Parts: sequence; C-alpha cells; structure tokens
Amino acid sequence: MPSKKPLILVAEDDSLYARIYQVKLAKEGYDVVVVGDGRLAVKKAHELKPDLILMDLIMPDMDGFAALKEIKKSDKTRKLRVVVMSNLGQESDMQKAIEMGAEKYFIKANVSMTEMVGMIKDLIGGGVVIEKAAESENIVVAEEKNVKNTKIDSVHKAVEDDGIKILKI
Repeated sequence: MPSKKPLILVAEDDSLYARIYQVKLAKEGYDVVVVGDGRLAVKKAHELKPDLILMDLIMPDMDGFAALKEIKKSDKTRKLRVVVMSNLGQESDMQKAIEMGAEKYFIKANVSMTEMVGMIKDLIGGGVVIEKAAESENIVVAEEKNVKNTKIDSVHKAVEDDGIKILKI
C-alpha cells in the first residue's frame, strides 16, 4: 500500500515564489496545493486539512494575518500548523504572527529552500518521493512582464543551492 504524501497548502500571491515552492516541495515528496489569496487559503484549509500551511502575509482579498486569524478561530482548523513566509521583516509583524498562532516566521528572501525544507521536515516529517523528478521540473521560468531583475536576484539567492534554475525570458 503506497504511503500518503503529507499535504502542504501554500498561500502565496507572487506567482514566482508560488511556483518555486510548488516545484521544490513536490520534488521533496509532498503534495502541494497553491492558492493566491487569504480567503482561498481559509477555504482550502477547511476543505483539505493540510499537514502544514505556508502563509504569505501580503496578499489580495484577505491578507495573511486575517487568514491566520480565521484559521485559528475555527474548531475545524485551529490545530493546523501554520508557518509564515513573508518579506515583512519588522519585529512587530513577526511577534503578531506568532501570537496569532503561527509556529514559525521566516523572511522569504533570507531563507534558502534547503532551510525551508529542513524546517518542514522537522515539523511534519519527510515527503514520500516516488521517483526522481525530471530535470525540466527544476526550472522555473519568470515570464511575467512585471518581474523585475531585482526580484529574480532575490529569489535566486533563496534557491540557488537547491538545484532549481531560474530563467528570465
């Protein structure tokens, strides 16, 4: 009988970060569902009961703080594990997220994918790797016109040692 893969819900409105998380976490053997706003994060948390939620804070429709509050106040989702991954680096934001129930808070640009995966494995265990991912799955293409070189550089710093290539076309 095959093992069930741990499920991670990624709430991230930045398509470049979302794709990088999706590729890396899938490669590590996790099932990954990505949503682009806080309202959808709350809805999917109720529907899927993921093993872990990676939550951005600045998102459209409902921000990560409001989504975290909704998830933690519901009897059905309050015990779900939430890790905040944001580029908000003020101590007050970090403290607020932890007080609201987040288990950890990371500044996205300062955490490598290897560190993030290590933290996830510490929290929920390893994923189930069925087969080695194809080389093409390790390439993230930044094709959006609004992606700036500085953003690519910042994201590249976070993933450069993890076998994921970022190409800007």
